[in-house]
Amino acid sequence: MPKGVYIQTAEHIRNAAEARRGYRHSEETKLKMKEAKRLNPQKFSQETRKKFSEAHKGEKHWNWKGGVSSDKKHNSELYKIWCKKYRKSKGRKRKSYIDKIERLRFHRKKYKALKKGGGKLSIETIQLVYEDNIKKFGTLTCYLCLEPIKFKEDHLEHKIPLSKGGNNLYHNLAVACKKCNLTKHAKTEKEYRVFSIFNFVKRIAEMEERMAQGLNDLEATVSSLVTVVSQVKTMVSGLQAQIAQLQATIAAGGDNDAEVESQAQAIKAQVDTLNGIVNPPAPAAPAAPAS
Repeated sequence: MPKGVYIQTAEHIRNAAEARRGYRHSEETKLKMKEAKRLNPQKFSQETRKKFSEAHKGEKHWNWKGGVSSDKKHNSELYKIWCKKYRKSKGRKRKSYIDKIERLRFHRKKYKALKKGGGKLSIETIQLVYEDNIKKFGTLTCYLCLEPIKFKEDHLEHKIPLSKGGNNLYHNLAVACKKCNLTKHAKTEKEYRVFSIFNFVKRIAEMEERMAQGLNDLEATVSSLVTVVSQVKTMVSGLQAQIAQLQATIAAGGDNDAEVESQAQAIKAQVDTLNGIVNPPAPAAPAAPAS
């Protein structure tokens, strides 16, 4: 066999790939290859590994993107560009994240202090509040809106909030629905009642305003209809007069075809106008935007 250096050109590689296209190993050959790989695993020496590493280092690596220059001035410019592009936005995000964490910690500490100031809340007290609510209303009911509470929508409510000097004693606790408790927030029961009445009056006023607006629109529609009806009446009376005149002309007979034709044309014009008032044309569709 001749010895020497064989250089594989692109054409040689392409020809070899074409020759092996569609070729498949048999199952027996696959089992033999698998067994040979298991019995004699390929182990590279330290020297071979070093060669592999050198062959893929620096500019030889497939993902090489320029690297870091030995020029300090060039590196400082790259660093400035990187800071301008990434560091500011990440700094802002980190600052907002830290602020959020601090706010959460502050509120958690405040809540713990309020809870501690309200005294111990025992399971027996909570159970007694729920039992008395069911005895009073027959079913679990919100003490604020007096509506039955849906499953998993119940909240243990402080009549006087902990933030306003309330406590965890029985007389300050009640059962409320989720909506009422979240709306009440840090208000006392009295403040919430006043707030609810104010909101109710406000909604009534808004409803009256909408009704007044609807009545105004209805009045405008009725007035326009009255105008249309009066126009139709006037045109109908004019048509009746023209029809009577046409009948008289036809009854007179004689050589009056041109006069009959002109009167018929006038009546037709009046009928078209009347149709336009009674059945107005539909608005034209908007034109399609130019592409």
